Amino acid sequence: MIENLKPYIYADIEVPDSGKIKAKLLMDTGASHALSMEMFNGNMFPLPYSKIKANLGMSLSGQIKGYLGRIKFFSFGDFEFDDVISGFPDYHVISQKIDLKSRNGNLGADLLKKFNIQINYHEGFMYLKPNSFFKIPFEHDMIGMVIYLDQKDYKRYLIGEIDENSPADKSGLCPDDEIIGVKFRSMDAYTLSDLTELFKSGANKSVILEIYREKKTFFKVIHLERRI
Repeated sequence: MIENLKPYIYADIEVPDSGKIKAKLLMDTGASHALSMEMFNGNMFPLPYSKIKANLGMSLSGQIKGYLGRIKFFSFGDFEFDDVISGFPDYHVISQKIDLKSRNGNLGADLLKKFNIQINYHEGFMYLKPNSFFKIPFEHDMIGMVIYLDQKDYKRYLIGEIDENSPADKSGLCPDDEIIGVKFRSMDAYTLSDLTELFKSGANKSVILEIYREKKTFFKVIHLERRI
């Protein structure tokens, strides 16, 4: 459906202790996550039993914090998914920045990329066709840190906040460290999207980072870990 030139879908979602509910979700191709559940009955969306505290990304107003977990069952139209990775941002923070009265959350690119999508804004409908990504399981960031480009030249890869007890934390990485190499390749070989996919590539894999900190260069070996 189309409202105010924005595409929405209604989805069935399994909620702990409440069974399946109907949720209204904004389709947001500019968001990198699969799913973000923001509100339920005027309060924070119920959290899954298995979850971790996480930095969910950046907004224009700063860091978005909350939880990361898996939605056991998620469906819309004729399409069904299991164990969908979802963010659960702090309701009290985002409700002051976003009008949540018209929706329960949003669908992001990590789920929408599973479809070829055509939206008819004039007649108010959309067409979705599963593509080659459709059956690929959902995975989360297995390193536990935020990476961003410097805001001057957009060439330096810097570490932002680090999740407590995450592989990045355990390896001794620190906020403001600069990543100058990954797997013995310079950063010219990577985009932010490349790094995101690399850090979701599988539990028990190791990634070697070359780090620049306080005028010193050194290497860190990080063992990726599936935390949910």
